[in-house]
Amino acid sequence: MNTIEYYIELRFAFHTITDRTSFPVTTTEISEILHCTMRNARILLKKMHKEGYIDWQSGKGRGNQSHLTFQLPLSSVIILHFQSLMQQNNMEEALKFLDRKEIPMDIKKKCYNQLRPHFGLQLPNITQPEEQELPIINKKMTLNHVVRQIHNRTSSWMVGKKLTRQTKFQWPTKDSDF
Repeated sequence: MNTIEYYIELRFAFHTITDRTSFPVTTTEISEILHCTMRNARILLKKMHKEGYIDWQSGKGRGNQSHLTFQLPLSSVIILHFQSLMQQNNMEEALKFLDRKEIPMDIKKKCYNQLRPHFGLQLPNITQPEEQELPIINKKMTLNHVVRQIHNRTSSWMVGKKLTRQTKFQWPTKDSDF
């Protein structure tokens, strides 16, 4: 795991704490959250502080609590991490990362929207219902229109049925079979 992933783990653990709010915490708590030793937790905290993710003031002496302040918002860090995984062409890990239940749905949608053009998918231009033009319905229907509608309905019904070689074709007896 790299530093940004450890920062995301800390943010998920302290999800009630807002950005740039200092709160007391012990290195024991942080080592349990990050699943590492206290020594490695201190090293990681120094790296995160150096990279600007957190502000960290360690407590002096035994038993004194340290103070931690998150400097970056969780949403921007998640999107940044997702983009870095995509740039490394590590799609499997990027999708696995988005499957985490802790990630809010609005952030997931932003990430998935960034993923679509990467696979060549384009979002359709969705207009407001007021702006959409409705087709003009002509009340006069000729016999050709009626025959065309019946043909379209029958064709789609026939395509939907699975016919084997020895099956005899039977026309539907009810309107509900269409």
